Amino acid sequence: MLNEHDHVATEARRSDADGIGGAVRLAQETASFIASSRQSDRAGMARFVGACSVGLALVLSLQSSAAGQNSDQPRTEVLGIAFASFAPLNTDIFIADANGNNARPLIATPDLDYNPSFSPDGRWVVFTSTRNGSADLFRVPAAGGTAERLTDHAAFDDQGVLSPDGHRLAFVSSRNGQADIWILELASGVLRNLTNHPGGDFRPAWSPDGRQIAFSSDRESSQPMFGFTVLHSTEIYVVQADGTNLRRVTSRHAAAGSPSWSSDGRLLVYYEAEIADVQRIRSAARQRGSTQLATVNVETGEHQTLTRGPGEKWSPRWVEHDRIGYVTRDPDSDGGVAFIQGAAGARGEMRNPGWSPDGRRMVFHRDVGTDWPPVRPWASRDASFRLQRTGVFPSYSPEGDRLVVNDERAGILHNRILMMNGDGSSRSISQAATREPPVTNAARMLRSSEVSRRRRIARSIWGLSSRSCTQGRYVPSRR
Repeated sequence: MLNEHDHVATEARRSDADGIGGAVRLAQETASFIASSRQSDRAGMARFVGACSVGLALVLSLQSSAAGQNSDQPRTEVLGIAFASFAPLNTDIFIADANGNNARPLIATPDLDYNPSFSPDGRWVVFTSTRNGSADLFRVPAAGGTAERLTDHAAFDDQGVLSPDGHRLAFVSSRNGQADIWILELASGVLRNLTNHPGGDFRPAWSPDGRQIAFSSDRESSQPMFGFTVLHSTEIYVVQADGTNLRRVTSRHAAAGSPSWSSDGRLLVYYEAEIADVQRIRSAARQRGSTQLATVNVETGEHQTLTRGPGEKWSPRWVEHDRIGYVTRDPDSDGGVAFIQGAAGARGEMRNPGWSPDGRRMVFHRDVGTDWPPVRPWASRDASFRLQRTGVFPSYSPEGDRLVVNDERAGILHNRILMMNGDGSSRSISQAATREPPVTNAARMLRSSEVSRRRRIARSIWGLSSRSCTQGRYVPSRR
């Protein structure tokens, strides 16, 4: 799962910063992509799957409608696709005291609900949900009740925030084929693309007077390289609400995201991190990294670092005019709520926090799912494809009634082979996969020699330096 940085991996960067969006959108678009690729280059599909770092398993089944069974109509061919996702299992929205205590579910569903924010009057909570298949924006009374849908589109809509007057909704959407900031007029339903740039734009934030919107973007990314991976540096930008006078207000050449305005509109608080820390945090091994909180004066560009020391610090928000809240996280714990001034709050996983205008309540989302690996149906855009989310590197038996997956959440981790029925029942660890012969010195030397041989082959094929070559598989493709 990707963390709360506003830059993301190359293939998913036009979705949301939390990483949920990249996985959700990938799952929803896989069927449509494969459908359009049936008569095209099969290697192209393989390249797509490989680049997104997910395993897909296909099982062919024939499903007939009642009419088809009683007539000469041809039977409908349905492809079942099992896939692995980086998304959480089941995120719910919670509301709590300002320090995170007394948290309770605001709205609980088996779907992904995430990225909540309060309305300016504190009466509503806007959030993203996949309850209808695609990621769309909803709002629910802060006191609890029925959710009301605000956007309805097959694209990915996320990170919604209401303007100070409550009449407009700014959000991130991929409906134009890229991650742009859009504005929805709630009364009329009129939509307009505010940023319209091929780069990824994330985390919009309204200024107190409603005239400007701050956001993070990788549009001027330095594109730092780590091995074969291209990361994306991000900066903070400010634009008028009518789309004019776009300007960059930070120049960190690293990672900067989740901007939040001070009550007087002079300062933006945000998180920042060096690219090396970003790489450690986003790695499957979940290594230690550090982020800091900083402010920038939107007029003068004056920068001030607010925090020091190790550890992850995310999602800063001005709770009151002189108080900034944020959440912490590290590999050894779920972290919790903290404040620049005052005592720390409740501990536990709390993502994308938001505080009510009076500073007395807090909303956030967390993953409440525990059943790993999942085996559950997933919404498909194409009726000829049936999607099922599973663990990593799924593979069906020829009959389609048995499934094997890795038992861990990433291929780089120490995995065992988990065997189960096609519906996820009767799970067991393959005993053959758990028995490993003792590693002798000769075996270690052989492995080292094999790695060196693969690196030499990679250099001869790709013209890469020895430092860039890592053990892996290369799949030839037609161009």
